[in-house]
Amino acid sequence: KAIRLEKFLHDIIPAVISCMVCTQICARPLELDHWTVRGNAARILSALVRAHNMGTNQIQSRVTRMLHHALDKHNSSLVSYFGVLAGLCELGPLTINSIVLPEIRSIYRRVELKVRHVPGPDRQAR
Repeated sequence: KAIRLEKFLHDIIPAVISCMVCTQICARPLELDHWTVRGNAARILSALVRAHNMGTNQIQSRVTRMLHHALDKHNSSLVSYFGVLAGLCELGPLTINSIVLPEIRSIYRRVELKVRHVPGPDRQAR
């Protein structure tokens, strides 16, 4: 017997988005592959949107708006940017063309600033 998810989407979608954008998914991010978790969560979100988007619930526009808002946050971590971009890209070429590409310079500048201030094992923070 199949479970109908429509009644639970209001609980499922925020949890999946949290897996994409939260700063720390696991206790040992350097040892565990949190990038794959974020990518898988983006694919799951896209599948949920494709399966349940209707004119009456507007799930795709609501999810896109939420991710676009998260993309505009200047204090987000690099892993959050990755999760947001993965989610937007999984929503398809129209979303990429209308949301990601117009923001690409701004995204690049914010990521570049954050990378400059992230100390690595072989360099110090600038």
